[in-house]
Amino acid sequence: MDLAQQKETARRWIIGVWNEQNFELVGELATPDYVYRVPGQLEIKADALPAYVAALHAAFPDLGNTIDEQIAEPGIVITRGTTRGTHLGPMGELAATGRKVALPWVMITRFAGGRVREDWELYDEHSLLQQLGVSE
Repeated sequence: MDLAQQKETARRWIIGVWNEQNFELVGELATPDYVYRVPGQLEIKADALPAYVAALHAAFPDLGNTIDEQIAEPGIVITRGTTRGTHLGPMGELAATGRKVALPWVMITRFAGGRVREDWELYDEHSLLQQLGVSE
């Protein structure tokens, strides 16, 4: 897989799974041992990813990601983007606030055998809580 194909696969993965909730892509594009990580917070395996993404969409029904930039090296793509949405459903124990959020993020996607093996997502959770009005 060349660098352009890696970038396109990462784009398809992010938009297809995270925006469109096309969970068939998990079986198609991810390795069986895929894992999604947010350092210090989450580690989610492939079989649990659809429920996690669906819960985010329940909290933010209009959730959408834009991809602003991608950088690729053999076996890795770094994507910078922004998640936007309106908090209209519960998020964990936090009731809906009705607030709009715009949360920048960086996703480091690693490949194995031409498939997505792991994602490391970095975002500012404090900024999210500030935008939701639950933190200063």
